[in-house]
Amino acid sequence: MFADIKLAVATENDGMSAWRDIFTMGDLQYFRRICLAFGAQAMQQLSGINVMAYYGTVVFKQSVGMSEHLALLMGGFTSLAFWAGTVVSLPIVDRFGRRPLLLWGATFMSIGMAITAIGTSRKGDFQFGAAATFGIFFFYFNFGIGFQIVPWLYGVEITPLKLRYIAGAVSAASGWIWNYAVVQVTQPGIANIGYKYFIIWTILNFCFVWVIYFFYPETAKLTLEELDYIFMRPADRPQIMERQIMEDDEKQVSVSSKPFGQAGAV
Repeated sequence: MFADIKLAVATENDGMSAWRDIFTMGDLQYFRRICLAFGAQAMQQLSGINVMAYYGTVVFKQSVGMSEHLALLMGGFTSLAFWAGTVVSLPIVDRFGRRPLLLWGATFMSIGMAITAIGTSRKGDFQFGAAATFGIFFFYFNFGIGFQIVPWLYGVEITPLKLRYIAGAVSAASGWIWNYAVVQVTQPGIANIGYKYFIIWTILNFCFVWVIYFFYPETAKLTLEELDYIFMRPADRPQIMERQIMEDDEKQVSVSSKPFGQAGAV
């Protein structure tokens, strides 16, 4: 493990400043990794979670047709669904991996938003209102499983040691930027286009499935140092491993050449 850490530090030590590195690709694809960190948090917010979190009671009142008292109660109950999904994700995020949780989360959130769109298309109808309510709870639960924890983990996992603090800041900034954008457009969106507003989030979540599938590699069950190899060209990986073997051999020769009793001396 210590050798892996030393190798990662040596590999990433290109003499450039960390802020300059984030705009370069090179063998370790720094810019790509920063973009993935930014995108993970962007997808979390553009899934539509804050449509429900900030305007849940508005959705229940204006789109589903509930009374103010019932809408407030349902807004509280949705938080329990969100909590339950998060609890489910805790023991499986490492066991099953980041990608499966993101892929299935985006898939089921798209379905939840589609059900919500259908349910809110007709106000005053009990069956449609029940469908919309189920869609919201279903969305919340699956967001808790797939998108509550993973985007926060992913942004710092995929970036190298020298850029990890920058990636954490960039991914967090992405979350708050898109959070603000969603909050600003939600109430006018519901007021002006009604149920069609939820179709937008349905399509976005469906698109995220393919973005994750094609662009986001798995990071589970790998050390932070091993993640560098995911982003290297295959031709570069043997050279790095060969360099590590040569350095280990040199250290062994250096230690064995010391007089007996001085091998451990500093």
